[in-house]
This record gives sequence, C-alpha cells and structure tokens, in this order.
Amino acid sequence: MGVHASLLDNIECEYKFAVNESYAATFIHDFCSAFNDWLRDHYLQLPSAFQQTHSLERYLADATQVKVESLTNSYFDTADDLIFARFQAGLRLRTSSLVPGVEQTIKYKSEDGGIGAAHTHVEHNLRVEQNITRPDLTLFAPGVLPPELVALTQEHELISKYQTNFTRTKLNLEVPAFVTFEVALDQGEIIAGSCRSPICEVECELKTINHDFLDAHFGTRIYDLDDVRFEFGALICDLLLKVAGAPTTFKDNTVLQQQSGAQRITAHGITFASIDPLGPEHNVALGRHFGTSLEGSMLSCELGVSPIVGMMSTLTDASHVVAMAPRASEAQPFSAFDADNDGLGEGLTSDEVMKSKLDLGDDDHTLSLKIAELIKREEALKQAYPAKRGGVIGLEPFSKLKRAVLLAAFYRDNPVGTEQQLSTAQPKLSVASGTRIDLDAYLKAMQDYESLSDPTIEQFTKTCKTIIAGYTNALGLALLLGTRTHFEDLRDLLKSSLRFAFNHKRFFVSQTDKDIHRRLCEDPDLSELSMLMVGECSSLYIEFNVNMWIAPFYGRLAAALENKEQPLTLAQFKELCRSCVDNSFALMSSQFIERLVYQLERKAAILTAPYDSDYKLKALATQYHIRQAWATINLCVCN
Repeated sequence: MGVHASLLDNIECEYKFAVNESYAATFIHDFCSAFNDWLRDHYLQLPSAFQQTHSLERYLADATQVKVESLTNSYFDTADDLIFARFQAGLRLRTSSLVPGVEQTIKYKSEDGGIGAAHTHVEHNLRVEQNITRPDLTLFAPGVLPPELVALTQEHELISKYQTNFTRTKLNLEVPAFVTFEVALDQGEIIAGSCRSPICEVECELKTINHDFLDAHFGTRIYDLDDVRFEFGALICDLLLKVAGAPTTFKDNTVLQQQSGAQRITAHGITFASIDPLGPEHNVALGRHFGTSLEGSMLSCELGVSPIVGMMSTLTDASHVVAMAPRASEAQPFSAFDADNDGLGEGLTSDEVMKSKLDLGDDDHTLSLKIAELIKREEALKQAYPAKRGGVIGLEPFSKLKRAVLLAAFYRDNPVGTEQQLSTAQPKLSVASGTRIDLDAYLKAMQDYESLSDPTIEQFTKTCKTIIAGYTNALGLALLLGTRTHFEDLRDLLKSSLRFAFNHKRFFVSQTDKDIHRRLCEDPDLSELSMLMVGECSSLYIEFNVNMWIAPFYGRLAAALENKEQPLTLAQFKELCRSCVDNSFALMSSQFIERLVYQLERKAAILTAPYDSDYKLKALATQYHIRQAWATINLCVCN
C-alpha cells in the first residue's frame, strides 16, 4: 500500500445536486439501474485475471439493500455567527436513528469554496456515546481547532443556531479496482429560527480509494486527490446523465474545421459561430509563421500566435471533417426545445432569441446566433433521448449550513411577506449580509483583465476563478431566495461572462514559461502536455464548453425575464435549471467548471513549481487528465 492511500484522511469529497421531488421516490432505483448498466460495460474492460477472481455480481447495486435513517443536525455558533464568518466553519452535533450517541463534527469550507457541484473540505468527526446537547471542544484531538477559534468560543457563548433535519436513503457502491462511494438521497428541511426551506438532494460521497489502484497509477494518472476526484466526478456525471434521461454522447461527431482563416466547431451537423478570439490579424500571423511540428508549435507560441491550426493535423482526422451546416442567420425560424418548462421559451424562434436582452450591437448579435444554433441542437437531440419531464437534477452550490445562514439573514432583513410576495416585490438585499452578489465587483474583474496590456497566466487564472465564484454565488442565491433581482444578477453576470469567454485577450507568455514549454517538448513523455497547455488551447476549451452548456441556459433565462405577462417564479427557475440542454445543464456545466479550474491550477503549478522529484509525477498526471478533458469534445485523440 502506497503512502498516497490516505488521500481521504479527514477529507470529505462529495458531489451535491438538487433533485426534482417528482422523481425522489424512484431516484435510488434509477441510480442503481444506471450504475449496473455502466458496470457491465466497465467490467468487460478489466483484465481477464481480475474477472476470473472477482465476479460481476459482487459489484452490482441492489436497491433493496438501501438503509434509511433519520438525521437531526444542530449547528452551533455565536449569536453573530462569528465561527462561520471568521473561519468559514460549521460546528455540528448529529443524532441518527441507526446509531446510538451523538456525532460531533467540525468542518471547514474548502479554499475554493466548492466548484460546481463538487464539495471538498476538511472535516473532523468523533462519536460521543452519551447524548450531549452542547459541543465539547475538548474532545477534539490537539491541533484540530485553530487556537483563535478556541479563544473565540471561550469569549462568546455557543448556541444552537440552525437545524437540518432530514431522512437519508443511502447505499454504498463499489467500483471494481477504483473506489467505493455512497449515494444518498436527503429529504427534509432546513430550519433557521422561524425560516424553513425544503431539502431534496442527492450526495455522492467518495468513501475509499482502492489501494491497488493508487499504487498502480501513482505517477502516471494520479498525483493527488484532485486527480482521483477528476475521474470520480466523471463517473458520477455519466451515471446521473443516464438517470436524467439525458444524452451521454453529446459530441460523438464533433470536429474542428479551418475555414477562411477562422475556426468553427461542428457538432451533430450544427456549426457554432466563428471562434477566433485573437482577431483577423492573428490569422495572417498564422499563415506566415505556423508549422505543424512540435518545434513549430513552440515557435508560434514564442511569436505570440496560436498553435491551434497546427494541432489540426494531430488532434483531428481531416478525412472525418463533416460539411459545414448552414449558418443560423440563413436558417428558417424554428421552435426551441422546451419540453417541460411550462412556457419558458415555448415556441421561441431564433429571431425572438436574438431580441432577448441582446441589443447592444454586432457582438450581441453574434452571441444570439450561437444561442439559436444551440437551441436547434437540442431539438435534434430530443428525438434520440427521452428527457424526463421537468428535469431531474439541478445544481446545489451551497452547503446546508450556508443556506441556513443566508435564509436567516434574508428574513431578518425582510421579516414579513410570503415567498411569492418576496419573489415579485423588491425585498431588501445586502452584499454585506451575503444575500446579494457584488455584481459590480465581478464585472470589474473582467474589465480589469481586458485592460491589461500583457496579462499573465496567473492573472487569467485569477479572473476565471473570480467569474466562477460569482456564477456559483449568483446561482446559489437565485435557487435559494428566488427574487427577480437574483435572477437578473445571474443573467447580467452570465452575459458578461459569455463575452469574456468568447473574446478575452490571450495571456502573455513569459520567457520563463517559454523555457518550461521547451523543456516539456524535449521530454518525450510530456510533449503532449506542452501542446495542451498553450494559451489558445485553453481559450478554445472554454469557448466550446461555454457554447455547449452555459449559453443555452443564459438564452432561456434572458427570454424568461423578458416575458412581462408571466413573471419568472422560483419554481420555474428551478425547473429551467434542471431541464435546460436536455436535462444536462447542471451536470455538464458543473463538470466543465471543475475541469477548467483543475487545468488552470495545474498549469500555473507546472509553470511555477521547482523541477524536483515530484515535478514529473504531477506533470504526467496533469497530462493524462487534461487529455481526458479534451477527449470529451473530441479535439484530442485519447489513447
């Protein structure tokens, strides 16, 4: 057993999604069915020696073996929530109907605050046999609590502030030669004083990592927990897509085509609008300077031009390039696929999409065409995949505790009014209390990046993570509080984020970065990594995924907010989140966000880390997973 077998020590790694209550009763059964279908295919790919000693039946999920427990959770804090505010921590006592005694827990918010549906954080648990009603911090092992937090609890009284009471239906599943995980459906409510909010969500928590898997792949595809999470997240995404009745092969015939100096992407016979973030002068530079060899890639990088065209010879097979589809502007108006959104976009034509809050010039017009083409793609896909009515899976960016804190703050500022009244009126919202995002700050971050003359990879990474944080918070608040202001903040942030994704300037390649790229190129084991790390490759990866998952959601949301006769309600917004893009928006956008952050952080680490004994191990794992991410859009050949 290798030293990296303890990657999960005091770490909780889970994926959290909201579930349509209409499907809660059958969710675990459907999940088990999807898992078993996936497992039968996966099992046949395992070594024959493994199959001879490990029967398939051993791993098949059995929905009749689920355990059901009632959980009562009390979160303790000071009167002013100082533990949560200063340490981003939750102090909890939990009782279970299945286990005697009390579980005392301290959990800390992760550094990145959660990425999409991924929630990974430090957590310390201990079981107390007696039924204590208040936390006893002396029970934690030395070093678990920061001294400042201990001092805080000595100066301020701890009181029970929030409760989350729910029934958990759970089942442990084992993926042969990989991991074991728990799938759990939680149904209940969050209580914050007199405020209550329903819980109906699924958590897929990584429980153990197979030691042989870690030992066999350490230094080739596994370096740390992020690498394991990358593969675990892909598995969960695929299973939930099946449960939702969504496509799992969105991009089987996706290709990249060079036409008139610009890049276009064609998927399922539909061509996305031109992707050319560097402008026409960039195309001239490409024609003069670019070569298809790795040396040519390095030369073009040093000259400040994109290696994407040269990548065509290695990343796509020209013989499989399909004919360009008609431009959206040439197509006849079509009805948008809005299977079950109760009129949110029902019968929306491409011309109407272009009129939805996109009236600021040619830039917006181009964005409208992109959205229209993607809605048309949905219409083609719905014939092949029977998406479930109203959607099944939605994102849940916030923990139960954070939702409780925000609910208390919201109703403290708005003490009267029903949910319906608050969603249509103008409630009091505050950036300071966390009930509204600081939209101006997020927009300024994008503007500041665009104003830089030579932005670095570190500045690009920071800006992208800032945008992701803004999106996560805006979506979480909209799903929790559901006022028109929250919907509009999300719409406006998405609109600016789309422009940033399609048009942001490339970042500056320093001499140090060039030297590192050259060193990677000279290493036969890492030559692919150099190609995948260059700036414009990152841009194309962002643009493609934003086109596929984020833009259609933005188009639907903008159109719904333009409908004056039918104001958007919280229930309709949740349904939109679940059902957009063939019931796959929540899953695929979450996976894209997590993979993007992985790529950006690893790229920065490789460009700044010392060249020590661990450098190549991290680089090899990074190369494997970036290649896997690119394989999802069929722009790379995955061995």
